[in-house]
Amino acid sequence: MKEILHLSKLKSESFQALRAGIEALKSQVQQAHTSHTAEVSTKSLYDTATAWQNIARSDAFSKGKSAGYADACNDMLAALEDLAKSVDSQQKVIQEIISDLEEDAAADATILQDETDPLD
Repeated sequence: MKEILHLSKLKSESFQALRAGIEALKSQVQQAHTSHTAEVSTKSLYDTATAWQNIARSDAFSKGKSAGYADACNDMLAALEDLAKSVDSQQKVIQEIISDLEEDAAADATILQDETDPLD
């Protein structure tokens, strides 16, 4: 019976030692988890390079878009300038017609006021 008691105590001590070992290992794993989680959350060179690449891509797209709009505006300004010249030209023609008509109306009024008969 003494031997059974002794074996039971040894077994109990072994379980306690095993439990202490498991707790120590669990603590190490928890520390490793925390360390690796922190490492993942910090920016790596790859993360920084990727962010810069995205910025450069976005900047290049914006720059190209702006260049396209600038070219389109330049073309539009030329077209509007041509349109303005065309309007000015038409306005000049209309003004000449108006002037001619006003001169003719004045001449017609002079003719109507002249009461002498050219055949007399």
